[in-house]
Amino acid sequence: MDIEEQKNKFLKLLRESYYAQKTLSDENKLYIVTPSQVKAENEKEVFVKEKILEQYGFSGTDFWEIICPSLKQEGVIAYFRDPNIISKEDEYYEQYEEYKKLKKEIMELNEEIPSSYSFAKFFRPELRAKNSPLVEPEKSRVAFIEEEMEKKEKRLRMIRELLDSNYPHKFLITEKLLKSPTAEEKNRRQEKNKDSSVEKINSIYLVSDSRTAQNTIFLVINEEYGKPFRYEAKIKDKETSIKKLWNIAYPATVSGAGVKYSKLLSDNINSGIFKKRPLAEYLKKNGLKKISLVQKSKDENTLVLKTQIKLGLSCDDVPGFIRIPNEYRYLYVDSSS
Repeated sequence: MDIEEQKNKFLKLLRESYYAQKTLSDENKLYIVTPSQVKAENEKEVFVKEKILEQYGFSGTDFWEIICPSLKQEGVIAYFRDPNIISKEDEYYEQYEEYKKLKKEIMELNEEIPSSYSFAKFFRPELRAKNSPLVEPEKSRVAFIEEEMEKKEKRLRMIRELLDSNYPHKFLITEKLLKSPTAEEKNRRQEKNKDSSVEKINSIYLVSDSRTAQNTIFLVINEEYGKPFRYEAKIKDKETSIKKLWNIAYPATVSGAGVKYSKLLSDNINSGIFKKRPLAEYLKKNGLKKISLVQKSKDENTLVLKTQIKLGLSCDDVPGFIRIPNEYRYLYVDSSS
């Protein structure tokens, strides 16, 4: 999902959240948006819980540092609060009686531990001096206190995790958002435009000088052999995304059970390869839309091809590999070797 698609998806969530909260507050004037009793005093305020943002994939750095600032610049969001810059206020947790009570009890228990046993307050028990000068009854009392503290701290962490998941992120939206077309309408318009202006990538070839592709890999779009795009197979002895793609397309080069699945690698192959400037400019100039190249296998352990990719060798004619026309072979010479 690219940035524009994420923005449209988030705007839809904001719009629907606004109308849902407005409906509930109109029907019940005592309606509370979150358990922390944070209400939308201004009808343009929208509160979205942390767990809802996570559910829809809007909790990462890209969301707070790219999508939200972009929407603010476009005038559909007037205000948002980046939790990566400003941490959640302590007052939010302090609204809950059990949280405050547990915090106080832990501090009181810690005060009961003799100062001779701990070289600093609030250090965890495992960091305290093992050779304590305490007599046996005191040691038993300290052990009991630490056990009680551990139970209460565990409960405190559980409460904090629950509160974190229900944290109400505040967004101030504008009339522009409420009047703007829905994501579905935008998508319909985009699809209509795509039908008339965007062509498909019909084929992708990867070409190297050997079956193991240790040096340079060239990418060819729609059999345009005269316009190869050059990539390094390795950078600082580490295989690049396009080398991983070669390994997936030609399993004989991979030892073991294939290329192990990871979301980061999948994203780097499906998006990163197309971000190389010459290729990105070529796609834009020719009205071509990037396509997904790999996907998770059925057993979810490895990456497999989603789009058929053919492999070629620049120097030899080998059965099973595409043949580069003679007049273009000079373009596939690895200049670094």
